[in-house]
Amino acid sequence: MSEASPAAPINWNLLQTRLLLGGGAGVALCALGALLDPTQFFRSWLFAFVFWLAFPLGGLVILMIQHQTGGRWGLMLRRPLEAAAMTLPVLAAAFVPVAFGVYHLYRWADLDALPSAERTVLAHKQGYLNVPFFLIRSAVYFAVWIGVAWRLQRWSDELDRHYDKAIARRMQIISGPGLVLYGLTITFAAIDWIMSLEPHWYSSIFGAMIAGAQLLPAFAAGIIALVWLSSRPPVAGAMTPTLWGDLGNLLLAFVMIWAYLTFSQFLLIWSGNLKEEIPWYLNRITGGWEVLGWGLILFYFAMPFAVLLSRNFKRDPYRLVWVAGAVVVMHLVYVYWLIAPAFGGHGPGSRPHFSIHWLDAAALLAIGGVWLAAFLWRLQQRPLLPLTDPALHEAEAHHG
Repeated sequence: MSEASPAAPINWNLLQTRLLLGGGAGVALCALGALLDPTQFFRSWLFAFVFWLAFPLGGLVILMIQHQTGGRWGLMLRRPLEAAAMTLPVLAAAFVPVAFGVYHLYRWADLDALPSAERTVLAHKQGYLNVPFFLIRSAVYFAVWIGVAWRLQRWSDELDRHYDKAIARRMQIISGPGLVLYGLTITFAAIDWIMSLEPHWYSSIFGAMIAGAQLLPAFAAGIIALVWLSSRPPVAGAMTPTLWGDLGNLLLAFVMIWAYLTFSQFLLIWSGNLKEEIPWYLNRITGGWEVLGWGLILFYFAMPFAVLLSRNFKRDPYRLVWVAGAVVVMHLVYVYWLIAPAFGGHGPGSRPHFSIHWLDAAALLAIGGVWLAAFLWRLQQRPLLPLTDPALHEAEAHHG
Protein backbone atom coordinates (compact mmCIF):
# COMPACT_ATOMS: atom_id res chain seq x y z
CA MET A 1 0.00 0.00 0.00
CA SER A 2 1.01 3.63 -0.47
CA GLU A 3 3.16 5.09 2.28
CA ALA A 4 1.80 8.61 1.81
CA SER A 5 0.40 10.20 4.94
CA PRO A 6 -3.17 11.53 4.82
CA ALA A 7 -3.42 15.04 3.41
CA ALA A 8 -5.91 17.80 4.09
CA PRO A 9 -9.10 17.77 1.99
CA ILE A 10 -8.82 19.60 -1.29
CA ASN A 11 -10.37 23.07 -1.36
CA TRP A 12 -11.56 22.81 -4.96
CA ASN A 13 -13.26 26.22 -5.03
CA LEU A 14 -10.17 28.04 -3.78
CA LEU A 15 -7.93 26.31 -6.33
CA GLN A 16 -10.30 27.06 -9.19
CA THR A 17 -10.69 30.69 -8.12
CA ARG A 18 -6.94 31.23 -8.05
CA LEU A 19 -6.50 29.58 -11.43
CA LEU A 20 -9.28 31.65 -12.98
CA LEU A 21 -7.76 34.82 -11.54
CA GLY A 22 -4.43 33.84 -13.09
CA GLY A 23 -6.11 33.05 -16.38
CA GLY A 24 -7.97 36.36 -16.26
CA ALA A 25 -4.71 38.22 -15.70
CA GLY A 26 -3.22 36.40 -18.67
CA VAL A 27 -6.21 37.31 -20.85
CA ALA A 28 -5.87 40.97 -19.84
CA LEU A 29 -2.17 40.96 -20.73
CA CYS A 30 -2.93 39.27 -24.04
CA ALA A 31 -5.58 41.87 -24.83
CA LEU A 32 -3.01 44.60 -24.20
CA GLY A 33 -0.47 42.77 -26.33
CA ALA A 34 -2.99 42.35 -29.15
CA LEU A 35 -3.41 46.13 -29.26
CA LEU A 36 0.33 46.83 -29.14
CA ASP A 37 1.56 44.08 -31.46
CA PRO A 38 -1.19 41.97 -33.07
CA THR A 39 1.19 39.75 -35.04
CA GLN A 40 3.21 38.78 -31.97
CA PHE A 41 0.02 38.17 -30.01
CA PHE A 42 -1.24 35.65 -32.56
CA ARG A 43 2.16 33.93 -32.70
CA SER A 44 2.32 33.61 -28.92
CA TRP A 45 -1.28 32.46 -28.73
CA LEU A 46 -0.67 29.69 -31.30
CA PHE A 47 2.32 28.47 -29.28
CA ALA A 48 0.29 28.37 -26.05
CA PHE A 49 -2.68 26.73 -27.79
CA VAL A 50 -0.55 23.90 -29.22
CA PHE A 51 1.13 23.35 -25.85
CA TRP A 52 -2.08 23.10 -23.81
CA LEU A 53 -3.91 21.04 -26.45
CA ALA A 54 -1.61 18.09 -25.71
CA PHE A 55 -3.13 17.49 -22.28
CA PRO A 56 -6.84 17.03 -23.10
CA LEU A 57 -6.23 15.45 -26.50
CA GLY A 58 -3.40 13.21 -25.36
CA GLY A 59 -5.50 12.31 -22.33
CA LEU A 60 -8.37 11.24 -24.59
CA VAL A 61 -6.04 9.01 -26.61
CA ILE A 62 -4.54 7.34 -23.52
CA LEU A 63 -8.07 6.82 -22.20
CA MET A 64 -9.05 5.05 -25.42
CA ILE A 65 -5.89 2.95 -25.28
CA GLN A 66 -6.82 1.91 -21.73
CA HIS A 67 -10.34 0.94 -22.78
CA GLN A 68 -8.84 -1.18 -25.54
CA THR A 69 -6.15 -2.89 -23.48
CA GLY A 70 -7.40 -2.85 -19.88
CA GLY A 71 -4.91 -2.89 -17.04
CA ARG A 72 -4.98 -1.70 -13.44
CA TRP A 73 -2.86 1.35 -14.27
CA GLY A 74 -5.76 2.73 -16.30
CA LEU A 75 -8.23 2.39 -13.45
CA MET A 76 -6.08 4.71 -11.37
CA LEU A 77 -5.67 7.25 -14.16
CA ARG A 78 -9.18 7.07 -15.59
CA ARG A 79 -10.66 10.03 -13.73
CA PRO A 80 -7.83 12.48 -14.51
CA LEU A 81 -7.87 11.34 -18.14
CA GLU A 82 -11.64 11.71 -18.42
CA ALA A 83 -11.55 15.12 -16.75
CA ALA A 84 -8.82 16.26 -19.14
CA ALA A 85 -10.63 14.94 -22.23
CA MET A 86 -13.84 16.74 -21.28
CA THR A 87 -12.02 20.08 -21.32
CA LEU A 88 -11.56 19.90 -25.09
CA PRO A 89 -14.31 22.57 -25.56
CA VAL A 90 -12.02 24.98 -23.68
CA LEU A 91 -9.31 24.37 -26.29
CA ALA A 92 -11.88 24.71 -29.06
CA ALA A 93 -12.68 28.17 -27.68
CA ALA A 94 -8.94 28.91 -27.44
CA PHE A 95 -8.65 28.17 -31.16
CA VAL A 96 -10.87 31.14 -32.02
CA PRO A 97 -8.00 33.69 -31.83
CA VAL A 98 -5.96 31.40 -34.11
CA ALA A 99 -8.82 31.46 -36.61
CA PHE A 100 -8.97 35.27 -36.48
CA GLY A 101 -5.20 35.54 -36.77
CA VAL A 102 -4.75 33.25 -39.74
CA TYR A 103 -3.49 36.10 -41.97
CA HIS A 104 -0.92 37.05 -39.33
CA LEU A 105 0.31 33.48 -38.86
CA TYR A 106 0.35 31.70 -42.20
CA ARG A 107 2.17 32.98 -45.27
CA TRP A 108 -0.08 31.01 -47.61
CA ALA A 109 -3.17 32.85 -46.38
CA ASP A 110 -2.35 36.00 -48.38
CA LEU A 111 -0.46 35.16 -51.56
CA ASP A 112 -0.65 38.72 -52.85
CA ALA A 113 1.68 39.86 -50.06
CA LEU A 114 4.42 37.40 -51.04
CA PRO A 115 7.26 37.77 -53.55
CA SER A 116 6.29 36.56 -57.00
CA ALA A 117 8.57 33.49 -56.93
CA GLU A 118 7.13 32.27 -53.64
CA ARG A 119 3.61 33.13 -54.75
CA THR A 120 4.02 30.96 -57.84
CA VAL A 121 5.14 27.97 -55.78
CA LEU A 122 2.41 28.27 -53.16
CA ALA A 123 -0.31 28.83 -55.74
CA HIS A 124 -0.10 25.12 -56.53
CA LYS A 125 -1.03 24.33 -52.91
CA GLN A 126 -4.05 26.63 -52.72
CA GLY A 127 -6.48 23.76 -53.28
CA TYR A 128 -5.63 22.65 -49.75
CA LEU A 129 -4.01 25.70 -48.16
CA ASN A 130 -6.81 28.24 -48.28
CA VAL A 131 -8.50 29.96 -45.36
CA PRO A 132 -12.10 28.66 -45.70
CA PHE A 133 -10.98 25.04 -46.05
CA PHE A 134 -8.49 25.50 -43.20
CA LEU A 135 -11.24 26.69 -40.85
CA ILE A 136 -13.65 23.94 -41.95
CA ARG A 137 -11.03 21.26 -41.30
CA SER A 138 -10.25 22.70 -37.88
CA ALA A 139 -13.94 22.61 -36.96
CA VAL A 140 -14.12 18.97 -38.07
CA TYR A 141 -11.12 18.03 -35.91
CA PHE A 142 -12.67 19.46 -32.77
CA ALA A 143 -16.09 17.98 -33.60
CA VAL A 144 -14.55 14.50 -33.84
CA TRP A 145 -12.47 14.84 -30.66
CA ILE A 146 -15.24 16.35 -28.56
CA GLY A 147 -17.78 13.86 -29.91
CA VAL A 148 -15.68 10.83 -28.96
CA ALA A 149 -14.85 12.30 -25.52
CA TRP A 150 -18.52 13.11 -24.85
CA ARG A 151 -19.69 9.63 -25.84
CA LEU A 152 -17.12 7.91 -23.61
CA GLN A 153 -18.02 10.22 -20.73
CA ARG A 154 -21.74 9.48 -21.01
CA TRP A 155 -21.12 5.75 -20.86
CA SER A 156 -18.70 6.21 -17.97
CA ASP A 157 -21.40 8.11 -16.08
CA GLU A 158 -23.77 5.19 -16.62
CA LEU A 159 -21.16 2.78 -15.26
CA ASP A 160 -20.82 4.93 -12.16
CA ARG A 161 -24.52 4.48 -11.48
CA HIS A 162 -24.61 0.76 -12.26
CA TYR A 163 -21.85 -1.39 -13.72
CA ASP A 164 -22.87 -3.17 -16.92
CA LYS A 165 -20.48 -5.28 -18.98
CA ALA A 166 -22.35 -4.33 -22.14
CA ILE A 167 -21.62 -0.64 -21.58
CA ALA A 168 -17.98 -1.37 -20.82
CA ARG A 169 -17.84 -3.35 -24.05
CA ARG A 170 -19.29 -0.40 -25.98
CA MET A 171 -16.54 1.82 -24.62
CA GLN A 172 -13.98 -0.68 -25.82
CA ILE A 173 -15.60 -0.94 -29.25
CA ILE A 174 -15.80 2.81 -29.86
CA SER A 175 -12.20 3.32 -28.73
CA GLY A 176 -10.85 1.35 -31.70
CA PRO A 177 -12.37 3.59 -34.40
CA GLY A 178 -11.73 6.54 -32.09
CA LEU A 179 -7.99 5.88 -32.20
CA VAL A 180 -8.11 5.59 -35.99
CA LEU A 181 -9.97 8.90 -36.23
CA TYR A 182 -7.42 10.48 -33.91
CA GLY A 183 -4.58 9.27 -36.11
CA LEU A 184 -6.19 10.84 -39.18
CA THR A 185 -7.26 14.11 -37.58
CA ILE A 186 -4.04 14.79 -35.67
CA THR A 187 -2.03 14.19 -38.85
CA PHE A 188 -3.97 16.84 -40.74
CA ALA A 189 -4.15 19.15 -37.72
CA ALA A 190 -0.37 18.98 -37.34
CA ILE A 191 0.02 19.86 -41.02
CA ASP A 192 -2.49 22.69 -40.83
CA TRP A 193 -1.52 24.34 -37.54
CA ILE A 194 2.24 23.74 -37.36
CA MET A 195 3.81 22.40 -40.55
CA SER A 196 2.10 24.93 -42.84
CA LEU A 197 3.79 27.75 -40.92
CA GLU A 198 6.65 26.93 -43.31
CA PRO A 199 4.63 25.91 -46.37
CA HIS A 200 7.64 25.02 -48.51
CA TRP A 201 8.68 22.31 -46.05
CA TYR A 202 7.11 18.91 -45.56
CA SER A 203 7.64 15.67 -43.65
CA SER A 204 5.80 12.42 -44.17
CA ILE A 205 5.93 11.48 -40.47
CA PHE A 206 5.29 14.90 -38.95
CA GLY A 207 1.76 13.97 -37.86
CA ALA A 208 2.96 10.82 -36.10
CA MET A 209 5.70 12.83 -34.41
CA ILE A 210 3.19 15.35 -33.06
CA ALA A 211 0.92 12.52 -31.89
CA GLY A 212 3.80 10.99 -29.94
CA ALA A 213 4.59 14.40 -28.52
CA GLN A 214 1.03 14.71 -27.20
CA LEU A 215 0.88 11.33 -25.49
CA LEU A 216 4.09 11.87 -23.52
CA PRO A 217 3.17 15.10 -21.62
CA ALA A 218 -0.44 13.97 -21.19
CA PHE A 219 0.67 10.76 -19.49
CA ALA A 220 3.24 12.66 -17.41
CA ALA A 221 0.55 15.10 -16.29
CA GLY A 222 -1.67 12.16 -15.34
CA ILE A 223 1.10 10.83 -13.11
CA ILE A 224 1.47 14.26 -11.48
CA ALA A 225 -2.27 14.39 -10.80
CA LEU A 226 -2.24 10.87 -9.39
CA VAL A 227 0.66 11.62 -7.04
CA TRP A 228 -1.22 14.70 -5.84
CA LEU A 229 -4.33 12.61 -5.18
CA SER A 230 -2.55 9.54 -3.79
CA SER A 231 -2.49 10.82 -0.21
CA ARG A 232 -6.26 11.37 -0.20
CA PRO A 233 -9.11 8.85 -0.19
CA PRO A 234 -10.17 6.90 -2.13
CA VAL A 235 -6.89 6.93 -4.08
CA ALA A 236 -4.89 6.66 -0.86
CA GLY A 237 -4.36 2.97 -0.18
CA ALA A 238 -5.28 1.93 -3.72
CA MET A 239 -1.84 2.63 -5.15
CA THR A 240 0.97 0.11 -4.73
CA PRO A 241 4.66 0.12 -5.67
CA THR A 242 3.81 -2.26 -8.49
CA LEU A 243 1.29 0.17 -9.95
CA TRP A 244 3.75 3.05 -9.71
CA GLY A 245 6.25 0.83 -11.49
CA ASP A 246 3.71 0.14 -14.25
CA LEU A 247 3.16 3.87 -14.71
CA GLY A 248 6.92 4.43 -14.84
CA ASN A 249 7.27 1.70 -17.48
CA LEU A 250 4.59 3.29 -19.62
CA LEU A 251 6.16 6.73 -19.25
CA LEU A 252 9.44 5.20 -20.42
CA ALA A 253 7.64 3.67 -23.41
CA PHE A 254 6.16 7.04 -24.40
CA VAL A 255 9.60 8.67 -24.08
CA MET A 256 11.03 6.06 -26.44
CA ILE A 257 8.17 6.43 -28.93
CA TRP A 258 8.66 10.21 -29.09
CA ALA A 259 12.43 9.86 -29.43
CA TYR A 260 12.12 7.22 -32.17
CA LEU A 261 9.72 9.29 -34.26
CA THR A 262 11.67 12.51 -33.78
CA PHE A 263 15.01 10.92 -34.64
CA SER A 264 13.49 9.12 -37.62
CA GLN A 265 12.34 12.42 -39.11
CA PHE A 266 15.74 14.02 -38.50
CA LEU A 267 17.61 11.06 -40.00
CA LEU A 268 15.45 10.91 -43.13
CA ILE A 269 15.63 14.64 -43.80
CA TRP A 270 19.30 15.13 -42.94
CA SER A 271 20.45 12.13 -44.96
CA GLY A 272 18.31 13.23 -47.90
CA ASN A 273 19.97 16.67 -47.86
CA LEU A 274 17.23 18.25 -49.98
CA LYS A 275 17.16 22.04 -50.17
CA GLU A 276 13.40 22.08 -49.53
CA GLU A 277 13.74 20.14 -46.26
CA ILE A 278 17.12 20.90 -44.64
CA PRO A 279 16.37 24.60 -43.85
CA TRP A 280 13.73 23.53 -41.32
CA TYR A 281 16.46 21.99 -39.17
CA LEU A 282 19.02 24.69 -39.92
CA ASN A 283 16.59 27.25 -38.53
CA ARG A 284 16.45 25.24 -35.30
CA ILE A 285 20.13 24.44 -34.76
CA THR A 286 21.54 27.93 -35.28
CA GLY A 287 20.99 31.39 -33.83
CA GLY A 288 20.73 30.15 -30.25
CA TRP A 289 18.06 27.53 -30.99
CA GLU A 290 20.69 24.80 -30.77
CA VAL A 291 20.69 25.25 -26.96
CA LEU A 292 17.03 24.23 -26.87
CA GLY A 293 17.79 21.33 -29.20
CA TRP A 294 20.50 19.99 -26.92
CA GLY A 295 18.21 20.53 -23.94
CA LEU A 296 15.55 18.39 -25.59
CA ILE A 297 18.04 15.60 -26.27
CA LEU A 298 19.33 15.65 -22.69
CA PHE A 299 16.19 16.30 -20.64
CA TYR A 300 13.31 15.14 -22.87
CA PHE A 301 14.99 11.84 -23.76
CA ALA A 302 18.33 10.96 -22.16
CA MET A 303 17.54 11.85 -18.54
CA PRO A 304 14.03 10.30 -18.41
CA PHE A 305 15.27 7.25 -20.30
CA ALA A 306 18.19 6.71 -17.92
CA VAL A 307 16.35 7.16 -14.62
CA LEU A 308 13.24 5.24 -15.71
CA LEU A 309 15.36 2.16 -16.30
CA SER A 310 15.69 1.89 -12.52
CA ARG A 311 13.05 -0.34 -10.98
CA ASN A 312 13.32 1.28 -7.56
CA PHE A 313 13.09 4.77 -9.03
CA LYS A 314 9.86 3.99 -10.89
CA ARG A 315 8.25 2.46 -7.81
CA ASP A 316 8.76 5.63 -5.75
CA PRO A 317 6.01 8.16 -6.60
CA TYR A 318 7.94 11.09 -5.12
CA ARG A 319 10.84 10.42 -7.49
CA LEU A 320 8.62 9.55 -10.42
CA VAL A 321 6.72 12.83 -10.14
CA TRP A 322 9.94 14.81 -10.65
CA VAL A 323 10.57 13.02 -13.95
CA ALA A 324 6.96 13.60 -14.99
CA GLY A 325 7.31 17.29 -14.13
CA ALA A 326 10.50 17.52 -16.19
CA VAL A 327 8.71 15.92 -19.14
CA VAL A 328 5.92 18.54 -18.98
CA VAL A 329 8.45 21.39 -18.82
CA MET A 330 10.45 19.98 -21.71
CA HIS A 331 7.28 19.60 -23.76
CA LEU A 332 6.86 23.35 -23.36
CA VAL A 333 10.41 23.82 -24.69
CA TYR A 334 9.72 21.38 -27.53
CA VAL A 335 6.59 23.16 -28.71
CA TYR A 336 8.40 26.51 -28.63
CA TRP A 337 11.32 24.98 -30.58
CA LEU A 338 8.85 23.69 -33.19
CA ILE A 339 6.84 26.88 -33.65
CA ALA A 340 8.82 30.03 -32.83
CA PRO A 341 11.64 29.64 -35.44
CA ALA A 342 9.01 29.48 -38.19
CA PHE A 343 8.33 33.19 -37.77
CA GLY A 344 11.84 34.45 -38.60
CA GLY A 345 14.50 34.19 -41.25
CA HIS A 346 12.33 34.51 -44.37
CA GLY A 347 14.88 36.59 -46.23
CA PRO A 348 17.44 34.95 -48.52
CA GLY A 349 20.04 33.21 -46.39
CA SER A 350 18.67 34.61 -43.12
CA ARG A 351 18.11 32.56 -39.97
CA PRO A 352 15.80 33.19 -37.00
CA HIS A 353 17.50 34.08 -33.74
CA PHE A 354 16.36 32.75 -30.39
CA SER A 355 14.14 35.13 -28.43
CA ILE A 356 11.27 34.99 -25.96
CA HIS A 357 8.48 37.56 -25.85
CA TRP A 358 6.49 38.45 -22.75
CA LEU A 359 3.31 37.59 -24.66
CA ASP A 360 4.47 33.96 -24.79
CA ALA A 361 4.15 33.77 -21.00
CA ALA A 362 0.92 35.78 -20.99
CA ALA A 363 -0.73 33.43 -23.50
CA LEU A 364 0.41 30.37 -21.54
CA LEU A 365 -1.11 31.88 -18.40
CA ALA A 366 -4.35 32.86 -20.14
CA ILE A 367 -5.13 29.47 -21.64
CA GLY A 368 -3.54 27.45 -18.84
CA GLY A 369 -5.36 29.18 -15.99
CA VAL A 370 -8.75 28.62 -17.58
CA TRP A 371 -7.93 25.08 -18.70
CA LEU A 372 -6.63 23.97 -15.30
CA ALA A 373 -9.70 25.46 -13.57
CA ALA A 374 -11.95 23.55 -15.99
CA PHE A 375 -9.93 20.38 -15.40
CA LEU A 376 -10.31 20.63 -11.61
CA TRP A 377 -14.01 21.37 -11.96
CA ARG A 378 -14.45 18.21 -14.05
CA LEU A 379 -12.28 16.16 -11.71
CA GLN A 380 -14.32 16.99 -8.61
CA GLN A 381 -17.66 16.09 -10.19
CA ARG A 382 -17.24 12.34 -9.72
CA PRO A 383 -15.50 9.82 -7.43
CA LEU A 384 -11.74 9.87 -7.98
CA LEU A 385 -11.81 6.14 -8.76
CA PRO A 386 -14.34 4.11 -10.82
CA LEU A 387 -15.66 2.41 -7.69
CA THR A 388 -18.26 0.27 -9.47
CA ASP A 389 -15.71 -1.36 -11.79
CA PRO A 390 -15.18 -4.95 -10.59
CA ALA A 391 -11.60 -4.88 -11.91
CA LEU A 392 -10.77 -2.29 -9.25
CA HIS A 393 -11.90 -4.57 -6.44
CA GLU A 394 -10.18 -7.55 -7.98
CA ALA A 395 -6.96 -5.55 -8.01
CA GLU A 396 -7.45 -4.51 -4.37
CA ALA A 397 -8.06 -8.14 -3.36
CA HIS A 398 -4.96 -9.25 -5.27
CA HIS A 399 -2.77 -6.70 -3.50
CA GLY A 400 -4.53 -6.80 -0.15
